[in-house]
Amino acid sequence: SVTINELVFFDAAGKIIKTHALKLTGEGGEDFSQDSSAYAYGYINGESSGIIFFDLATGEKLWEHAFKTRLSGFKLAGGGKRLLALTSAGKNRSIYLLDASGGELWRAELTTSNHCAPEKINSDGSRFEVLESKDVYNEKDGYVHSTPVKRHHYIFKENTVREEAVENLEVALTSSVQPHQAVKKQ
Repeated sequence: SVTINELVFFDAAGKIIKTHALKLTGEGGEDFSQDSSAYAYGYINGESSGIIFFDLATGEKLWEHAFKTRLSGFKLAGGGKRLLALTSAGKNRSIYLLDASGGELWRAELTTSNHCAPEKINSDGSRFEVLESKDVYNEKDGYVHSTPVKRHHYIFKENTVREEAVENLEVALTSSVQPHQAVKKQ
């Protein structure tokens, strides 16, 4: 668990340009836009979560989007024109596509007991991918491996999103397969 009390922005010369007092306790993550003009910080407080979006040139907070469920991950597109976010509650996963002001362009539900995370988003935010993974215990090495099982491909067009394809990535975990993440089972 992490506690963040303050977020400080510096210019290229190291001078402070903006300071934000924050009171965030829990897990967090961050992403920078591909052109380094925007910064987003995602936080989790219990079962609620949110994303705070900043302009990197000025350090100004541009918006904050709160979620009622737990944030699983997010990715910024291009200069921050769009943001892809995933949340989870039990077996329900929600996929959000937000615009540059934090407004919801689209949302869909994905029902699965697997973990889901945004994997890729193109520079204009019109195409994105969600990776679905499951935990598999390997008796040979005693570790639980997070193994990719599906990749969902989406396209955003005319204010709606459609799923273009689903790749089945599931393979038997063998010693020749490199796990995405491994955790020793206690």
